[in-house]
Amino acid sequence: MSDDNDGASRDSPPLPAGVTYRGFDGESRLATRGAPVYGEPSSGEWRLWDARRSKVGAMYEQGLDLRLAGDEKVLYLGAASGTTASHVADFSNAVYAVEFAARPTRDLVGVAEERPNLFPLLKDARQPETYGHVVEPVDAIVQDVATRGQARVARANRRFLRDNSKACSPICARATKSSIPGP
Repeated sequence: MSDDNDGASRDSPPLPAGVTYRGFDGESRLATRGAPVYGEPSSGEWRLWDARRSKVGAMYEQGLDLRLAGDEKVLYLGAASGTTASHVADFSNAVYAVEFAARPTRDLVGVAEERPNLFPLLKDARQPETYGHVVEPVDAIVQDVATRGQARVARANRRFLRDNSKACSPICARATKSSIPGP
């Protein structure tokens, strides 16, 4: 397959430059161009983007338009060990990957060794003032934090967004306490 999104349906929005569908195990699956990170299959310079391990990948596979064209500067909040952040770095200009836990950040640093445009930051996304001196204005924020107050985290980090930029925040429902009483 070529880099022309052959596997996407006609109704799906375009994928970012550097993201396509490729054949893996006889199926057309989402892929990015980059070095493997978590033992995922690869085909030449392309590696499988497993939507079961990535909310962002799942959103693309479901045909959601994240409005990323490729080559953006991205602030990735909740990068963990870098599974999804590495795929985003594969098609982005720069990715500032914020993770508050030391253990996954060690893995993230290892992932960044293969990606000079991936910048791991051992910081708390709820305190953007602690990394504001490092992060330049970005075109997009991808937020994947599992904490209460996810909307507050997004609001606190909007200071990094350029005009006419975007934020993507898959909600981690188990981390959000509902105030609606059950039946």
